[in-house]
Amino acid sequence: MVQGIGVAGNMRIASAWIRLWNEEGIRARAFDPRGIAASASGGTATQDADSFRNGLNTLFVCTDDLLECENLLIDGPAFARTAPDLDTIVIAATLPPRFVKALRGRIRPQITLIDAPWSGTMRMAQRGALTMLLGGPSDAVIALTPLLAPLTSATERMGAFGSAMAAKVMKDFLAASSTAMTRLALDWAQAQGIEERRLLNVIEAARGSIASGADLPDHNPQIMPQLSEGVMAALVKEVECAFDAALTGASLTPPGALRHVVTAARGRPLH
Repeated sequence: MVQGIGVAGNMRIASAWIRLWNEEGIRARAFDPRGIAASASGGTATQDADSFRNGLNTLFVCTDDLLECENLLIDGPAFARTAPDLDTIVIAATLPPRFVKALRGRIRPQITLIDAPWSGTMRMAQRGALTMLLGGPSDAVIALTPLLAPLTSATERMGAFGSAMAAKVMKDFLAASSTAMTRLALDWAQAQGIEERRLLNVIEAARGSIASGADLPDHNPQIMPQLSEGVMAALVKEVECAFDAALTGASLTPPGALRHVVTAARGRPLH
């Protein structure tokens, strides 16, 4: 059994995961510098970096903020440098692939790195129904199975470290593209006097729930949730990450056009 498990970053996710692990008899704790998750995590969250790193073997970093990830691992508490017993770091977030791959050269080789971006909503996270892509050594990924099983309904190893992040970015880019284009089609249909629900029924029948946004973190699982600033920022982030993963010499015209469409989109409450 994996010992010395810690989670740092998004405390909503950390609290959900710790509860699921506890139900399986797996003990874990959270590092919470803001002091907001102690009650939600059953008192397992701490603001003390020294006590958190003591005996820490496996660290899950679940922040979608690149700077916070940098702070947790390298600059602030710097667990990648200061936790003496740390042997595995799991990047359970969606971050730019270039940044993630560069971590391998910045963290001592004795520490195994696994990238594990996940898809789903907070509700899915709370009931252990996330989908998680995995990148890293095969034996290390297999060793994590007892920890991942309570959190996920499906996992897929994509290859070496960094490969899962690249795959997740491409998957989210397609989801963002579909969401943006569907909203545009709905606007045009409205101008033609077509009832919104009728068009959505046609879209769902032809292509499934292409615009649910369920693959983007914290999106409402309903069909085409209202376009809020938070959803908007998530869509823009997926497009920006796609640029980060683009091949040298690749045509950037389509994603560039999509970025313009996404940033110019307006909110619409759907019925």
